Amino acid sequence: MKYLITAEPIPEGIKLLLWNQTTQRQEVNIDPQYRPYFYLPHPIPRPDNTLLHELEVELSTVTKRDFFTGDPTTVTKVEYA
Repeated sequence: MKYLITAEPIPEGIKLLLWNQTTQRQEVNIDPQYRPYFYLPHPIPRPDNTLLHELEVELSTVTKRDFFTGDPTTVTKVEYA
């Protein structure tokens, strides 16, 4: 079994530092396909939207399902390019 110790965004994707229970050693795994992201309420206020565009991130609108109510909700996905 492997346990996540840290995750760090790097230009190549994401760098995962894992602990391998079987070998009792640390392992580094770099995933070039992963792009860090987070969600913000939709719509984003204009000043925040301007700032995000200056940071050169990708913005998209997605529909997520609320965990407690099951209702669909629209959010803005902010993804690092």
